[in-house]
Amino acid sequence: MSPSRRMRVFAWCVALVPALLDAQAARRAPAMAGNQLLNVLVELDGTVKVWGPAGMWELTRGFGAADPGTQEVPTALPGVSGIVDVAVGPSQVLLLTRDSTVLAWGGNDRCEVGTGTTRTIKSPVLVQGLTRVVAISAGEFTSAAIRADGTVWLWGNVEASNLGLDRPLADDRCVGHPVQVAGIDHVVQVEFGATDPVMLKDDGSVWTVGKKPSSIFGARPAGGVGPIRLPNVAPVAALGVGDPSVLVLADGHVLIEGPAPKSVRDRDPKANVLRPVPNLATVRRVKTHNGTFMAQLADGTLRGWGNGYHGSLGSGHGDRANEPPTEPIRLGPVLSYMQSGGEGYAIRPDGTLMRWGVLAPESSATEFELKPVPWRKVTVAP
Repeated sequence: MSPSRRMRVFAWCVALVPALLDAQAARRAPAMAGNQLLNVLVELDGTVKVWGPAGMWELTRGFGAADPGTQEVPTALPGVSGIVDVAVGPSQVLLLTRDSTVLAWGGNDRCEVGTGTTRTIKSPVLVQGLTRVVAISAGEFTSAAIRADGTVWLWGNVEASNLGLDRPLADDRCVGHPVQVAGIDHVVQVEFGATDPVMLKDDGSVWTVGKKPSSIFGARPAGGVGPIRLPNVAPVAALGVGDPSVLVLADGHVLIEGPAPKSVRDRDPKANVLRPVPNLATVRRVKTHNGTFMAQLADGTLRGWGNGYHGSLGSGHGDRANEPPTEPIRLGPVLSYMQSGGEGYAIRPDGTLMRWGVLAPESSATEFELKPVPWRKVTVAP
């Protein structure tokens, strides 16, 4: 290896260390992901538990032919171990293993499970051709993995333009196995929204690739292919991609996608701009689902805004959106959390799994839990 190449590799490793340390800190508690119909929890010992009705787009609970039906409480998935992270899309579940490979199951109508076919997969199978994976993401009929070298690999409902290619794919229905996105590396996060994949690089820059980039990226040059960069934005620390999307800046402030001024929209009706979210600072990450936004601050507490119907913000009401960002009632600092449709879940430092925005017991005065309530106990690290 040449001296210059050794220096580039060394610089990449140095840049990756903070992200790895942050991920290790997050693993003081189980990892969680869900889409309201199916929720998945990865215990610290690497076992997996699932709950929810599932059912949409042939997404099952991962039990195979012996599926026991709707699970109201977290139920162990037999035969699965050594898992460190999870991503749940509308029709697929991805599991990241300790040996840096990926397992998946799901409806698979657009190859999103990665088996090379469109046959429904009802229990976890190995996604072939993926090694040294450090992160996973699941979108609508599309899946992604980031390898240790910072390259991004996509499969599912993927077009040639999403892969940075100017030639048609062999199969125009879907991409059945992981394929590398051309022209980009050093990626630390990839997310899917209503548009093409959005990628965060280790230098804080934000990129997308495809023919339908979010309007915050501006118009793609005619005939252009390959990744394009989001212009004129300060270094970004984390993505919260949805409709709309949010960016967590390296200084802890948050930008949210919104309509451009009328003078701009008169020329381009779909044009959007990024605006600061007021009363938010020291933010580490933001999770979004169905218009509900939940940010975690450096002190571990949460702040939610946006769609608050059915108690999805845990702020004590269930009939309106919430501005400005507010803390879920008496929740306090948490180690891990997720937004699963209109439901919220968070794990306190004592291992209490709290939830809100779910159907309340018949004895309750409200139809939904409008503020966080204790639900289960999980194992956390000291």
